[in-house]
Amino acid sequence: MEQFATSQEILSVKTTVLPKIRSFEVKILEFDKKSKENIEIIKRFDNIILEKASKFRVESIELEKFAQEDKKLLEHINIISKK
Repeated sequence: MEQFATSQEILSVKTTVLPKIRSFEVKILEFDKKSKENIEIIKRFDNIILEKASKFRVESIELEKFAQEDKKLLEHINIISKK
C-alpha cells in the first residue's frame, strides 16, 4: 500500500500547487489580452500607414504630372523664343 499517496499528501500537494497554477493562468490570460490589444494597435497603425502611403502616392503622381506639363511648357516657350 505504500505506492499510493495518502489523502493528506494529496491535499498538501493541492494546496501547494493549485495557487501557483492559478497564478500562471492569470498571467497567461493577461498576456493573451495584451497580445490581442497589441494586434489591434498594429492593425490600426498599418491602416494609417497605408492611407498615408496612398495619399503620398497620389501627391507624387500629381507632382510628376505637373513636372511633365511644366517641362512641356518650358519646351514650348523655348521653341517660341527661338522663332
